[in-house]
Amino acid sequence: MSFDAALQTTQKWSMTAEALGALGAYVTLLGNEQGDLGVRDRLRVLAEAAGLPDLDTLEPPQRMMLAALARSALKQALDLLEEPLRAPGWAYSDPGVLDGWGRGSGAVPGMIAQVAPEIGQVTSLLDVGTGVGLLAVAATQVWPDVSVVGIDIWEPSLDRASKHVAEAGLADRIDATGGELVTLVGRHCESGDVLIDGVALRDPRVDDVVAVPVTGAYCFTMSNNYNGNRRIPVVFVRGGRARLVVRRETWDELLLRDVD
Repeated sequence: MSFDAALQTTQKWSMTAEALGALGAYVTLLGNEQGDLGVRDRLRVLAEAAGLPDLDTLEPPQRMMLAALARSALKQALDLLEEPLRAPGWAYSDPGVLDGWGRGSGAVPGMIAQVAPEIGQVTSLLDVGTGVGLLAVAATQVWPDVSVVGIDIWEPSLDRASKHVAEAGLADRIDATGGELVTLVGRHCESGDVLIDGVALRDPRVDDVVAVPVTGAYCFTMSNNYNGNRRIPVVFVRGGRARLVVRRETWDELLLRDVD
């Protein structure tokens, strides 16, 4: 490959990075009267050229999410450029990267409440992978009576979460703590015993009850007695209320066909 070809590709990619930064700057400026009008107008033209002419019609949390994603992507790229020898995997400690992803997720509770109003007022929320805690903070604004437990295994994120929770004055409603990385297994002596591999749980102990929401279509329909277990019940949960619709099989029913 010639140097000229490599240079052209690098310049093209650098323009893409600049365009992403410009897009993030534009959505950040929307709703803010400060800043140079000429710069704002040029950013608007760029957004329209990218096929995004109506960004001003988005809700503020949605615009915040877009800006946060752009900011985090650029900071992560810069981190890789400056530290190409770093270990693989998630190892970011830059507050800009961590908070960027967190600010993006901060729009999630509002979006959930908007698309699923039937869930009503949430009073308890487990935020698995809470990160910097901004989703938890946002949840308290969407659901005034909610209490949040946030767990994560990345200490730099948890440090940021503690800071954000304290700044918001929500220490009495949000418990952002670390978790032990565990593998949840069943008791059926088969390869399918692994229920969840690598989940962060706070202080897990023997005899804890673990609830897995939305277990899928096959857990009930494929349940049987081949391993001497009773068939499972079905419980519908909605709006903080639970309703038993299929009861658990009893031991007498399990042994009903035994003749001796």
